Amino acid sequence: MPLRVKYNVYRLSFFFLLILCFLQANFIFKKRAEVDKKTEDVKKLKHLYNKLKKSFLQLNTNRFYNLSHVIIPFHIKQYKTLVSNIKKWFEYMPCSKDDFYNKNTPKLIFFVGYTEESSVKHLNYRLSDLMPYFRCFSNRYTIDLVKFKLLKKVDNHVLGARLMFEFMLRKKNILFKDCTYIFYMEPDCIPIRLNWIDALQKEIGFSDFWMKGAMFRGKFENKINKYMPNKYHINGNAIYNIGDQKFVDFYFKILRPYIQRHYDSITAYDTDFSEFFFDVKNYDYVKMIIHKFAFTEVIQNLWHLNYSVREVP
Repeated sequence: MPLRVKYNVYRLSFFFLLILCFLQANFIFKKRAEVDKKTEDVKKLKHLYNKLKKSFLQLNTNRFYNLSHVIIPFHIKQYKTLVSNIKKWFEYMPCSKDDFYNKNTPKLIFFVGYTEESSVKHLNYRLSDLMPYFRCFSNRYTIDLVKFKLLKKVDNHVLGARLMFEFMLRKKNILFKDCTYIFYMEPDCIPIRLNWIDALQKEIGFSDFWMKGAMFRGKFENKINKYMPNKYHINGNAIYNIGDQKFVDFYFKILRPYIQRHYDSITAYDTDFSEFFFDVKNYDYVKMIIHKFAFTEVIQNLWHLNYSVREVP
C-alpha cells in the first residue's frame, strides 16, 4: 500500500475515533445531566412533600368549622339540669384533645330565660365554675351569656321557648351577630358519644340546609296522639343556618303569619314547620324549599323513651 494512502486511512480512522469519543462523551454528559436533573427533581419533590406535610399538620390542628356556635337555651329553673348535662362533657368530650386550643372551634353561648332579675344576678359567676368543661370552644376563657326576660303570662314551654328562639333568629343580641350554622342545644339534649362537635360539623360539610335534626323515634300510638307534626317534625334541638337571611325571611314572612292565622300558640316553634309543610295548600311553595330541611342520625329524638346508650346507632 502506498505510504500516502496508508496515511490517509490512519487520518480517517483517527477522525472516526474522535467522532466516536465525542459522541460517547456527549452521551456521558447527557446521562450525567439526566442524573443531576433527577436528583434536583427528587430534591424539589422532597421539599414539596415537606411543605405539604407541614400545611396538612397545620390544617389538622387548626381546622375550620362551619359550625360557628353552640347555643344552649334554658330557663333559669333548668339550671341544675344544665349543669348535669355539661358535666357529662368530661366523659363525652365535645372534641378531641388536638382541638383543645384550636382557635377555629365554635363558640359557646348560654341563653337564659327568666322572670325575676334576682334569679340571674350571679349567673355569670356560677357558670364560670364550669369553665374546665369548655376547652373545646374558642371562647373557652369567657362566659358568653344572653339574658332574655319573660313576662309571667308567656313564661311557659310553648310561648317562652318560641319567643327565645325568635329573639335568637333575629340576632337581637350582639353575641348572635356572627352566628351562621349553630347547634341549638337545650339542657335535656345530652351527648352520648365522644367528639360530638366534629360529628355536627360533618353533618354540615358543604351543605346548604336551613335546619337539620331528628324526628321522634318512639312508637306511633295514633289513639293517644293524633297530632301528626309531633311524630314527623324536626325536633328543636337541631342545626340551624341562621346566617342565611332567606331562612330568617321564610320564618318571619311566610311561616309565622301562616301559624298565626291557623294554630297560633297551640304548637311549639319546632312543630310549626311541619304544620306548614303538611298543608296541601302550601304545596307549590313547599316543593321549592323542602330540600332545605333535613334529617340526621347524629341527633336523635328519644323523648320519654327507655334506651341503651350502647344500642343507639
